[in-house]
Amino acid sequence: VAAAPILFVPNAANRVLSFRVGPATTGDVAPRNNLVSATPGPNTTNAAVADIVGGLIVANADGPRIEAFINGASLSGTRTPDASIVNPAGLLSGPQDFAYDRVNNRLFVANFDGGSINRFDAASSALTGAPSGRILSTAIVNPRGIYLAANGELYAANAGNQTISVFSNPATINTTVNATRVLTGTALSANQPYDLVIDSSDRLLMISGSGPRILVFVNARDASGPVEPVAILTIPGANPLTGIAQDAAGRTYVADAIANAVYIFESLPNTTQNVTPSRVLFGPTTLISSPQRLFVLNR
Repeated sequence: VAAAPILFVPNAANRVLSFRVGPATTGDVAPRNNLVSATPGPNTTNAAVADIVGGLIVANADGPRIEAFINGASLSGTRTPDASIVNPAGLLSGPQDFAYDRVNNRLFVANFDGGSINRFDAASSALTGAPSGRILSTAIVNPRGIYLAANGELYAANAGNQTISVFSNPATINTTVNATRVLTGTALSANQPYDLVIDSSDRLLMISGSGPRILVFVNARDASGPVEPVAILTIPGANPLTGIAQDAAGRTYVADAIANAVYIFESLPNTTQNVTPSRVLFGPTTLISSPQRLFVLNR
């Protein structure tokens, strides 16, 4: 029996929480770990990933800075980073999200202000130095979320121009390029793309930064140009959403920064409707406060 996945929840205020999400994990539960960076603020912690050696890599938009903690995936308390990358050569600007290639230990970083995606080919808890490469493109405009699909394509949710851009072979790019594909359409224009995942059925699930909505697109690997979702799912009583992730079982996790909550869905339908979370992580014991982009470590 596979161990329960671990959900990492970056809080905007310089903190990364983790929860082991079992079948009964819900409500006001204490986090498994609570890691706080000792770096003086302001520190808007937008994203975190657990690397292949148990370290934790954290994006700080205010630095702008990327911090690495050795064994950070299992640490709690206030800790000094073991390594920091502070705006290397002016190439780091408002880091928003990570996409992590666990096979090759490679990290992609979305730059909101710079309109680019940086690549680090030796991402680990000893991460240092300048990027190994950069994806520059007019199709990248204020990216909030990025996602590395199983086929190696990199997707960027562009809040600045309400599109999703896709890049093939992102590990080889270090120049200005055209996107391989760009998804546009009236639903994207109305819903400010904020973060996204591709599920095992090749559905693109995108959260809206302008309302409590999840947009469902099918045939993600072929979608291009004007496309419309097969479903727009609304979470009643929720707020504009700030992060989405999926575990290996297909369970979907969605962050609501205003409600200080993470919604858990066992499944999501392909027809437009209101959807109610199967479970919600919420309450003072969770310490969840303004959750941002989420990361799931499957065990």
